[in-house]
Parts: sequence; structure tokens; C-alpha cells
Amino acid sequence: MALQDAFEAAKAELEPMDSPHSLPVEAVRRLREATLGLTAFGQAGRAKHAGELAPAFRLPGPGGVPVTLNGLLSRGPLVIKFFCGGWCPYCRPELEAFGSFRSEVERH
Repeated sequence: MALQDAFEAAKAELEPMDSPHSLPVEAVRRLREATLGLTAFGQAGRAKHAGELAPAFRLPGPGGVPVTLNGLLSRGPLVIKFFCGGWCPYCRPELEAFGSFRSEVERH
């Protein structure tokens, strides 16, 4: 299933009030507002694509040990995926889609 189709299926399951998996009306409203805001801001056009350079970063890692882009790249190719949580109707299908081609990424 294409990722966009997975997003649409997740949305169709979470939004109807009669679905056992439906989100509260306020949560659906906020998701829609956030999506519209990101679209209006042009965020998709500014997103990095495969092969483009990522900006250098230094973030807190496990146990408080900093993680840097260069440190991660020294171990091999890197895929960065932002995951809000299992509750997110967009993150779950995206992570599942990544899992379907993970072995292909690891071969490179």
C-alpha cells in the first residue's frame, strides 16, 4: 500500500465518531489545524530529500551522552525519522512503510 493510501486509511479510521478507534473531536481538529498550518507554511517544500545534506546537529542521547550528525555518519549511512508516538495517525503508517524497505536501505 502506498504511504498516502495508508495515511488516508488511518484518517478514515480515526475520524468517524462511530469508529472504535476514533480520536476525540478536539484531537481531530488540532491535527487538521496542524496539517493546514504546515501546508500553508510551505514546510513540505523545505523538507530534506534523499541524498541532500542534513544540517549538523548535537542532541541529547541515551544516558545523557550527546549524539551528533557526524558521529552517526561515521558509523555508516543514516536515515532520520521523526516519530511523535504510536498515537499519531501519520507516524504509524510512515514507520510501517519504512519497515517495508528497511533491508533495502541497510544494503546501501
